[in-house]
Amino acid sequence: MKVLLTVFLVFTLSSGLFKDRMCFSEEKQSLHPFECVDWHSEDSWTEGRFPYEGQSTGIPYKKKIDRFIFSGNLKAHVSNSYPRFQSNSDFIQRVNQRLCQNAKDALCKFLLNFVGEVKEDNELNQDSLDMGFDEREFRYLLTPTHASAQLVCIFGELNYFAGLPHGSSRYYGFNYWKDGQQIQELTLESLFSPEKDFANFLIDYCLSTLKYNQVGYFHPDPDGNIPVKIELKDLNAFTLSKNGLTITFQPYHVGGWADGPYSVTIPFQKLMHLIRPEGPLSVFIENPIKGALSVCD
Repeated sequence: MKVLLTVFLVFTLSSGLFKDRMCFSEEKQSLHPFECVDWHSEDSWTEGRFPYEGQSTGIPYKKKIDRFIFSGNLKAHVSNSYPRFQSNSDFIQRVNQRLCQNAKDALCKFLLNFVGEVKEDNELNQDSLDMGFDEREFRYLLTPTHASAQLVCIFGELNYFAGLPHGSSRYYGFNYWKDGQQIQELTLESLFSPEKDFANFLIDYCLSTLKYNQVGYFHPDPDGNIPVKIELKDLNAFTLSKNGLTITFQPYHVGGWADGPYSVTIPFQKLMHLIRPEGPLSVFIENPIKGALSVCD
């Protein structure tokens, strides 16, 4: 059944059939179907530019926004937003395909979970309704931080609300590098020379910055600070831009959810002794004007 639902979701998302349709119409009684009561899609133009030169000659992109409202014994407000870069290059077109699929996968995962909740929550008492436990909200936003002919960097933010006192969030970094004829999705390991101890440098820099700025769990507190331990795996949500390497921490790792997200930006000049000479970061360091194209200030 889950396979069938997945196939149906992928087909429905790709063909725009949510509008005015009953979702999961087969086996209505067991699936407790919900109806898509509203659907809206829009494109808005945003132009990339060179901040240092004041030119409007970057890679323009359309921000694709899809909004849905589902209604049944539970209600869900869903929005998805991702960029579509306007370029004919094979690299950019393939990045566009990845970003589109990324957004669809996130929405499919939410809807599959939502189907399970619809089945389970057949009866909600009045107290639950008054507290908003019958409503769900899902927002997935992909925002460019850098775009050039060789490198596209995207910050991802997922927000989910399920009737609790507050929602939950998750952050992502997607960085695509043109490596010859291939597209390489960058990891921190791919940015730095293997013989360099980049992990401890990044961890120490993040801890020092957070402590110096006294943010999150490092804020002075008469009851004492919450111990914070950072490992390399905690730095996976990273992006690149003209400002440097930005690392965003997941909620509750270095500070509370409501005050986040917490991020640390490390200037490229601080990383010169660690980078791979022919790697992606060399673009920013060797030619700062050429590498400064950032479509999101």
